[in-house]
Amino acid sequence: MGAIDVLSIATIVLACLLLLAILAMLIFRNGLYAHIPASARPRRWLVIPVTTVFVLFVVWFPIWLRWPRSPVSIVLTVIFGATFGVVFAILSNFAGVFEWIWSRMGWRER
Repeated sequence: MGAIDVLSIATIVLACLLLLAILAMLIFRNGLYAHIPASARPRRWLVIPVTTVFVLFVVWFPIWLRWPRSPVSIVLTVIFGATFGVVFAILSNFAGVFEWIWSRMGWRER
């Protein structure tokens, strides 16, 4: 089994990202989200960052598991770690602020 070059790994990563973007569009465009009762829907400001971290994990983990020392894996590890840390630090410390802003502006929460 031969070595896989960085271009092949980058192509695989981009293909996975494209597939995840298409799936996300299908979920929201086909009305799956609309079928959930409004009172049971999660808040939008919470869904976007948590989904972003999940998508990065789904892309990063298999690549890191297979090629832990490749440049693509290292870059994705840094991106995932930074995103994870920033998103959850902000959500844990400033959730009340987001709630206040959303209610003050009159934006739909769900």
